[in-house]
Amino acid sequence: MPKKLKDLRTNIKTVEDADSLHGQIARLDIFLTKKKSQAESKIATVKSNLEKETAKAVAELAAKEAALTSYIEQHRERFESPRNRITDWGKYGLQKSTRIEIDDPEKALEYVEANEMKDCIKTSLDLSAVRKRVKAKEKIPGCTLTSDDIAHYTVAKSLLDEAKEEA
Repeated sequence: MPKKLKDLRTNIKTVEDADSLHGQIARLDIFLTKKKSQAESKIATVKSNLEKETAKAVAELAAKEAALTSYIEQHRERFESPRNRITDWGKYGLQKSTRIEIDDPEKALEYVEANEMKDCIKTSLDLSAVRKRVKAKEKIPGCTLTSDDIAHYTVAKSLLDEAKEEA
C-alpha cells in the first residue's frame, strides 16, 4: 500500500540514497506487517481455544438464563414491589422497557418530513430520534410509545472485577 510523504525536504541527494531509504522503509514495513500478522494469528488461536474451552459453560449459561427468565415471567407478582430481588450475587427481576412502535410508517414519515424533523430521517425513519421526540411528549402521527416489563439479571460488578483481577 503506498504511503504519502508530506515533506520532501530531506538530506537525500542521490537516487541511490533514496533507493536505500526506500529499502529501509520497506524492511520496517514488512517487519511490522509480519509482527501484526503473527499477533492476529495468535489472537485467532486464543479466540478459537476460548470458544472451545467455554462452549459447555456458554450453553449451560443460556439454559440457566432461560430458566430464570421463565421463573420471572411465571411469577411477575413477586416482582411488583420491589421490582428486583437482590442477592449476594447481584440482582434479578423486572425492569421497564420502552419502545417505539410505528403503526403507520408512511404517515409518520410524511409528518416528520413536513415538519422538517431532519434528525428523525436517515434513509428511513430513525427510530431512536423518533423515540426521543415521542418520549418528550411530542405527537407524531402513526407512532405510539409502549412500555412493558422485561426479565433481567445483573452479576455484582465487584464479583466480576474480582474475577478479572484473578485472571
